[in-house]
Amino acid sequence: MSTFIGSLLKYLYYSKKCKNKDFFEYRDLVKYDFTPPKYFHSVCLYGNHKAVANLRNKKFNYISEYLEHGVCFINTPESARLLGYVKRGTVKTVYTYGPFRQKLIEEYLRQRDIKKNIVTVGPYILGAKNFHSQEELSKLKKQYGKILLVYPQHSIENVNIHYGISDLIQKINKHKQDFDNVFVCIYWKDIVSHPEYVERYLSAGFVVVCNGHRSDPQFLSRQKDLIMLSDMMITNGLGTHVGYSICLNKPVVYCSQNIQIKDEESQIVEDNDIKEAEHSFASTFSTYSFTITENQKEFVKYYWGDY
Repeated sequence: MSTFIGSLLKYLYYSKKCKNKDFFEYRDLVKYDFTPPKYFHSVCLYGNHKAVANLRNKKFNYISEYLEHGVCFINTPESARLLGYVKRGTVKTVYTYGPFRQKLIEEYLRQRDIKKNIVTVGPYILGAKNFHSQEELSKLKKQYGKILLVYPQHSIENVNIHYGISDLIQKINKHKQDFDNVFVCIYWKDIVSHPEYVERYLSAGFVVVCNGHRSDPQFLSRQKDLIMLSDMMITNGLGTHVGYSICLNKPVVYCSQNIQIKDEESQIVEDNDIKEAEHSFASTFSTYSFTITENQKEFVKYYWGDY
């Protein structure tokens, strides 16, 4: 119990420290040892629970409710095997994005005779409150003009992403003339582990921003503001940010690159479970265009749910 209380106090302390720091203050946002309260790891990531509460118009119950922290593209029931709610008897309701994932979770639980209520809510970001006021957003838009928002693939715990940053900058520059500014949103772990990424993007004349630490409850609100301020998103990989951009009516363009995933021993990790989704994503989003196609909308609705 004392461990839980300590972790909760630490979480609340850092939440308060970062509460008013916006996406430009990336160095401050990532400098804290920010972790969710013990036993509520997935629930408190990215501030998703706050967004889901708004979408459901009801207070989130930390004891009886659980949520998935990101979109899963694996198409087998076994993909649910590591989720924390499976053996937690107090959890009665689990929130996820759309029917694709709902059916897989329900099948996994059915095979084990576990009863949970799996509820779809669509893209979480639609329930997130804006970080800035509308007046502040208008001022930022006037200041930065037409914005190209770049979301590079990012590292996660125990795994590092490697890509050709010179190649990506070169590809971004091909479209730079269509915009007043380029914002590059770097994930917190890459700012900490790969500060050279930040310097390379700054040297290219881009604006570096960050949504915050993954445990920061304002993460999703900052991300929502960045997407709303932008006019297009470019990314070199599939992730939750893709559906979030489309559901906020911002076009997404896939920039093909050779991405390497390495573990802490620098061994290459193959992620073959999502190859089908990645192939579909690449074929659907590779055209540079400010128009969102029906095929792109259908792709997003398939994985993220209706919006």
